[in-house]
Amino acid sequence: MDARLIRDTAADGAWNMAMDEALARVVGETGVPVIRFYRWSEPTLSLGYFQSYGQRQSHQASQDCPVVRRNSGGGALLHHHELTYSLAIATGTYPREQSLYDILHGSLCQSLANQEICANQWGRPTDTTRESEFLCFRRRTSPDVVVGDWKILGSAQRKRRGVVLQHGSLLLATSACAPELLGIAELAHPLDENALVNDWVDALKHSLNWTMVPSIADTGEREMAQSIRNDRFLKREWTERRA
Repeated sequence: MDARLIRDTAADGAWNMAMDEALARVVGETGVPVIRFYRWSEPTLSLGYFQSYGQRQSHQASQDCPVVRRNSGGGALLHHHELTYSLAIATGTYPREQSLYDILHGSLCQSLANQEICANQWGRPTDTTRESEFLCFRRRTSPDVVVGDWKILGSAQRKRRGVVLQHGSLLLATSACAPELLGIAELAHPLDENALVNDWVDALKHSLNWTMVPSIADTGEREMAQSIRNDRFLKREWTERRA
């Protein structure tokens, strides 16, 4: 199966969330999976869909950061020194015996090993003592990728109209906006991000039996993303919908 591979430029939080949503809608029409890698143009706090907006007051280090609310669940993420991926795929077009979390996370562990970084999936039951933590990277669930006891990759999903949208964040280094979290640079050593993405894509190709076709968002997709950005992700009614 062919899949689109988009290696995008950095953008603000509202645009990144809107582009993920636009691409998911396109997948619903075409059935062609899309995987996108991107960065953030400024340190940004993203809230999980079900999180209370008021909870952000509990995290002082990120008070000056802009806030966006995701479509997916999970804990809050501080997007700064990190790499984000999103995958939009029609349900039923990936191996049912293995979850998308395991496919994406397992392939990352292989790729990190190529740079002499020992990472594994947590592989244990959800740590219920951490379920109330505000930040995603303070929580632990079985598919999470860890170096030692430190979580470096977490992902969340949303399923709608026959399409799964999964996105996740790979913590590359500590941010002053979330100093309690350690990234790969602190836990091991700085990595070659370009080489990592290349290896990750290669591992995914083998896991999913896909041909990755380099792509960019076309004019129609960008216009759709702009509309979604304006109508949802820039609106206070969306961001602060759960007080």
